[in-house]
Amino acid sequence: GVCRKLYRRYSESLELEQITFILDDDPNTIGWKAGKPPKITICIGGPYLQKYMNNNGTEEMADEVKGIMWHEYTHGYQYDDGNSNAIIGIIEGVADCVRYLAGFIDISQRRPGGSWDSGYKTSGFFLAWLQEEYQGGDPEFLYKFNQSFAIDDGITWTKEAFKDITGETVEALWDKYQDAISYGVK
Repeated sequence: GVCRKLYRRYSESLELEQITFILDDDPNTIGWKAGKPPKITICIGGPYLQKYMNNNGTEEMADEVKGIMWHEYTHGYQYDDGNSNAIIGIIEGVADCVRYLAGFIDISQRRPGGSWDSGYKTSGFFLAWLQEEYQGGDPEFLYKFNQSFAIDDGITWTKEAFKDITGETVEALWDKYQDAISYGVK
């Protein structure tokens, strides 16, 4: 699932040989991923899930677990050129974009405002818009975007990746996206 969103060929994908799952009792934990391929750890917060289930029901909670797993698995599989601390917002955005494309974030949660690199849903919906809607959509956008973070290519990721892929600056794209979701401008 996740690899099909990020890669075109199996040979491009990072390999995960060992995944350790943790159910954390910290009430502030939703989910996180630690480690690097081939060995990663994924944690989900038990108190968060209990509260989510109490507020939304068992079926919705099961979908939330699936969504968290899509997000965290994305972190395990996505390329990261070692600069992720400097670009954490966009790294989180890629994971939420994959989660959305998999059907585990509803479009009704998309909101105007923020910045292209605010992270999570804000950045994720922007990336999904570039893939699905901008200039009729580019089904290869997320693949190309993930490739821009290629490991060991000697290139540190910058926002110029947006221009390399679309021909426009990220600022211009963000403005068009904000107009599209705020006013329905195509």
